[in-house]
Amino acid sequence: MEQYEQRIEKLEARVVDQQKQLQIFKDREELQELHTEYAYLLLTREWEKIVELFTDDAVAILHRRGRFEGKAGLIQIFQDITKNNRGKGRDGHLALQPSIQVDGDTATAHWLMYVMMLDPKGGGGFDNTWIHGRHDMEYVRINGKWKIKYMLFTSPWPREEWSQPTLEQLASWENK
Repeated sequence: MEQYEQRIEKLEARVVDQQKQLQIFKDREELQELHTEYAYLLLTREWEKIVELFTDDAVAILHRRGRFEGKAGLIQIFQDITKNNRGKGRDGHLALQPSIQVDGDTATAHWLMYVMMLDPKGGGGFDNTWIHGRHDMEYVRINGKWKIKYMLFTSPWPREEWSQPTLEQLASWENK
């Protein structure tokens, strides 16, 4: 009888461990879907939808643009960026090679990000310019749904002396 009780205890412990592992896989998949939706909404320029992917107190530090806080600040920077887009909204954003770490209701990740800017008025009809960088992300689960709490975009990546934001800018923007 004791042997069966020990086997049941081991099986129960294994089920608990597998449930934890399965939750981490689910969380990683949800975070990948969140980031894919972010890139898609950048393309479609749906600012009211894109800011719903962020927490109310989110912070974004973007390339050469600076530090932006809260949903109003995020809407403003995304609108300002697309006003200057060479492709006037036809730019593409590819988020690749995520490295995601989940810890309960928080997570961190870094992604490689490639931005293709299409200029239909260029000399050859359609000139492309590429920018690549890295997204460093912090996420938090609120009411069962993952949200972006912090985003840093550095370009190029790996960092060079001239990468944006510079280390001096980043130190200044981080301390606000």
